Amino acid sequence: MLIRSAKIEDLTAVEKLLNVPEFRFPDGEFPALDFLKIYLDEDFFLVAEDDGKLIGAIFGEPLKGGLATVWYFVVDETCRGKGIGNTLYKEYEHRLKTRGVEWILVYANDNEKAVNFYKKNGYNIGHKFVETNKEII
Repeated sequence: MLIRSAKIEDLTAVEKLLNVPEFRFPDGEFPALDFLKIYLDEDFFLVAEDDGKLIGAIFGEPLKGGLATVWYFVVDETCRGKGIGNTLYKEYEHRLKTRGVEWILVYANDNEKAVNFYKKNGYNIGHKFVETNKEII
């Protein structure tokens, strides 16, 4: 397995990985190519590849004050439980440290596996919030 920076030609495969219910936008759509393109960055958008097939992705962005976020983190359903997510996450964290990031903010799905993954990786579990949004176009 190879963990590397995402390239433009990876985005179609990432788009397919993100086509799961928990990543649906409020308008019913899923993250699409135009959305993914704006996040391309050698350290903040990584993919996991195995035998030429994209099997995972993680991406976020730098924020102010030594903070960064993870917006999306996914491993192909057929590849879960094999340490791929852990390896992908550790490389993401390593790259962010080299960029001066001191804190990572993650919004996780409210399921036991996701919460346990972040606890295992040293995250403090915060309070639950209700997501609200408004399209202002």
